[in-house]
Amino acid sequence: MVKFDWEKLEKRIIGMSDDEIKASFCDIMQTIMKHGSCNCLINDDNGHWAIAEEGEQSVSYGKVPMDLSTSFDIEAKRFSKTIPGALRIWAEEMLKESEEESD
Repeated sequence: MVKFDWEKLEKRIIGMSDDEIKASFCDIMQTIMKHGSCNCLINDDNGHWAIAEEGEQSVSYGKVPMDLSTSFDIEAKRFSKTIPGALRIWAEEMLKESEEESD
């Protein structure tokens, strides 16, 4: 199995324009999910968006959708006024974490 290149995806997102992110958003989120992360797009009801990945949810099982209870912990600095901005912040944070781990 070929290891997924998270750094390549993160750098690609950081370099994309808002319009490119808007056009590719579903593909980007599905790629992230397919390679082991279960991220969510969250709105704070005040017009701010964040990509969340840290939190808890009830376990989903089987092949049919089921009711879930979900809770996320999101730092204020992870919010953006736009969805592309939120995705870019997520990519920058993940890239920074991976660079720190490799030092």
